[in-house]
Amino acid sequence: MNALPYDFTALPNARQASESEKWNQYPSDTIPMWVADSDYAVAPEITAALQQRLQHPVLGYGKTSEKLKKLIVERAAQKYHWQIKPEWICFIPGVVGGLNIARAIMGEPGSQAITAKPVYPHLINGAPLLGQGMQFYPMLNQQTKNQKWRYTPDFEALKATLTAQTRMLMICNPHNPVGTVYHADELANFAAIAEANDLLICSDDIHADFVLDTEAVYRPIASLSPAVSQRTITLMAASKTFNIAGLNCAFAIIENPDIRTAFVSQVKGLVGGVNILGLIATEAAYEYGDDWHQAQLTHLRENAHYCYARINAMPLLSMNALEATYLAWVDASKLNALLASQPIKDAYHYLLHYKVAVSNGEAFGVPSFIRLNLATDRATLQAGLDRIEAAVMALMNGADEQLT
Repeated sequence: MNALPYDFTALPNARQASESEKWNQYPSDTIPMWVADSDYAVAPEITAALQQRLQHPVLGYGKTSEKLKKLIVERAAQKYHWQIKPEWICFIPGVVGGLNIARAIMGEPGSQAITAKPVYPHLINGAPLLGQGMQFYPMLNQQTKNQKWRYTPDFEALKATLTAQTRMLMICNPHNPVGTVYHADELANFAAIAEANDLLICSDDIHADFVLDTEAVYRPIASLSPAVSQRTITLMAASKTFNIAGLNCAFAIIENPDIRTAFVSQVKGLVGGVNILGLIATEAAYEYGDDWHQAQLTHLRENAHYCYARINAMPLLSMNALEATYLAWVDASKLNALLASQPIKDAYHYLLHYKVAVSNGEAFGVPSFIRLNLATDRATLQAGLDRIEAAVMALMNGADEQLT
C-alpha cells in the first residue's frame, strides 16, 4: 500500500456508536457493505471549520455565501472544464430531493420520466404524491475494443420506450450501480434524443469525483453545448466525495432561468432549506479538501483492484472493473440459480447468514445482482470478501449448514 498523507487504512472507533444507519441496520457481528456511505474520517479541515462554527451558540437558518458559490464555479471549471455562473446554483438539502423537484416541474400529473436499469433506487422510485410515472430501458454489458467489459445505454430501446407522456430524461453520471462514466458520444446521444423529443434532462452527478479508471473522463452533459445546458438540471454535492452526507447539503446547476425559477419555487414548497452546518462543511471541503480527496482516490483504486481480483476468482460471481464510484456491481445470477431450490432463495439473504450485508440488486431493478460498498479500510473489505467467498464455497461443496 502507498504511503498517504491521510490515513484510510483504519476505521474511526465504533461507528455503531455514531448514530450510523450503515452500521446499525444489521446486527453488530455483520459487516455492512451496503448503503453508499464511506467509513472514512472526514478531512480535518472540515472538522475544524465545523468546530469553529459551533463556537457560536446559535444554529438558525443558514444562508449560502457568495464564497461557496465562487468555489463551486471554480471547481466546475478546474475539474470538469465546465463554465458556469454563480446565479445558476440552487442549494437543496440533498440530491434525492432534487430528483423529486425535477419530477415536480417536468409536467402535469400523468407525465413520465425515463431512466435506465439498473440504477440507483431513487431514480426508479418517484414521489407518489406527484402522480407521475417512470419508464425504463436497459443497460447493456458489452466488451469494448480494449477487451474491457462495460455497461452502456441501449439507445435503441430508449427511443422505442418513449411515449407522448415522456417529459424528462433522467441519467446518472457516473452511473450508480454499474460504475460507467459516460463517453462524450454517449452524452451526445442522450442530448440528441432529448432535443428531438423536447425532454427536460435531469442528471444525477453526485459521484462525479469518484473516477477510478485513469483513462475515463467525466463530463457533465450540460457542458456539451449551450443548447443542452438550456434543458438540463445537474445535481451535485460534496456529500459523497467528502463523506458528509449526514449534513444535508447539495445543489442543482440550472442555466435556463425559467427552469431555475420553477425549480426554486418547488424547493421552497417541498423540501425547505439547507442545513447550516452542511453549508459550512461544503465550503471547507471545496476550499481545503483536495489533498484529502486525492488520497482517498488512491486508496479506493487499490480497494477496487483488490475486490475485482477477489470476486472474479470466486466461482458463481463476477464483476466488471470499476470506471467510477466505490460500488461494485456483482453478477450473482449463477449463485441465485443454485439457491433457487434452497430454503434461502437469493444471494442477499443467503449472505446475511454469513454475517455480511450487501445491497440487493432488486432495489436497482435487477434481482440477479448484488452491490458491494468498497469505501472502507482494507481489513474490513478483506473480511467481508472472505465471508462472501466462504458462503459461495460452502454452497458449491454442498455442505452449507445455513441451509439445513
